[in-house]
Amino acid sequence: MDIMANKFSKTYVSRRSFIGTAAASAFTFNFFPKRVFGANDRIAFAGIGVGGKGSGDIDQAGNLGDVVALCDIDLTKLDAKGGKFAKAKKYKDFRKMLEEMHTEIDAGNNQYS
Repeated sequence: MDIMANKFSKTYVSRRSFIGTAAASAFTFNFFPKRVFGANDRIAFAGIGVGGKGSGDIDQAGNLGDVVALCDIDLTKLDAKGGKFAKAKKYKDFRKMLEEMHTEIDAGNNQYS
């Protein structure tokens, strides 16, 4: 009888360790990206509303990746920010930007929501 008891003995798992393991597993499964970035790939950002707070947001995004598109209804703000990000395409209508650039944009900021 002692042999059977040792074979089927339960190991103690605390509630804290169980919840921690479950949370880590859930986070891991939800963290996988839609596409796999290579070692040399940079994130492509787009900015919708690049004046005021949007200006600072897109500047920070430019430090972290490539700014590929800018959009603003105020052409003076758009031209000013377009001078800093010369390679970015400029748009006045965000719908046109998303229609043309949806395959090239990885992330974006929106100051109008």
